Amino acid sequence: MLYIAIIIIVAGVTLLGFVSNLFETKEWVNDHEKINEFQSWLIAYGNGGCESREIMGKMLSSSTKVEAALGVDNYVSGVVAFHTRLMGVPVIPFVIREIDQKAGDYLWRQDIQKALYLIDSVLIRRMGRIRDFLDDLKSQRKNPFVLFVRGWKYLWAIPLYLLSSFGLLGNRTVRSARESKPFQVITFLTLVATVLGCVFAYLPNRSLIDKELGDFLIE
Repeated sequence: MLYIAIIIIVAGVTLLGFVSNLFETKEWVNDHEKINEFQSWLIAYGNGGCESREIMGKMLSSSTKVEAALGVDNYVSGVVAFHTRLMGVPVIPFVIREIDQKAGDYLWRQDIQKALYLIDSVLIRRMGRIRDFLDDLKSQRKNPFVLFVRGWKYLWAIPLYLLSSFGLLGNRTVRSARESKPFQVITFLTLVATVLGCVFAYLPNRSLIDKELGDFLIE
């Protein structure tokens, strides 16, 4: 019975890892689509001489979603925008708002073009990173052990998802907490402890089975 229970648990956790892989893939695909759409607006805005209020309105209204999709790539340091050196400043919505305020002013035209290029480079970098994430997730589906570890981590992340469903945590906060080093360490230690516990539970049963088998052969 112990063996069957272990097999069922391992299979269930592995299946959970596979499902979480599919959900995470969908999340990254959605982020890629948001960023790609924002980039198309950005290009159209620049090609139109930075005069379209309609396109700027779209970018401003979607800036919060795109900011979340960019994650850590949204923060830049060591670059200059509008005569200001940015150090750990979010490109969106900060730079977008600066462009909106200075659009139409001839003196800022060159700076606006540089700012548009800065945003575009951030978007391209993030989309490239997301494609790498998607390739990694695709390869994970071929490895049962990796899927088991994913499923185990997902089990420990369930309280975070519950808090998020009640609106107590944002999706970005959940993702950051799930990918943080403390969370990774905790899930690793609990996995090791569980595996050792199963081994220690298996050994007495194995000894009992061997003894019963030996008695049967003697008889």
